[in-house]
Amino acid sequence: MASILKLGPRWRALIRRKGHKSICKTHLTKAAAEAWARMVEADLDGGRSVAALWGVKVGELNSATTNTSKATTSARNGAAIASDVV
Repeated sequence: MASILKLGPRWRALIRRKGHKSICKTHLTKAAAEAWARMVEADLDGGRSVAALWGVKVGELNSATTNTSKATTSARNGAAIASDVV
């Protein structure tokens, strides 16, 4: 069962399952957090993986975070940010 926590004006839905990584997401309303948690838990009960919930492959996620961190590091070091980096 998911935990629904109030964080300032927002609500966090936190799902912890044995054998799975924890999943959390913040929402504007408690009802939205509860609905999202039910949807994710139903997917997990159906055997879908966490990555499949968002339609992301691990390699794509890894390369996206690598590109973002390189752009952030370059910006901190005073280099111009390329226009093709998202």
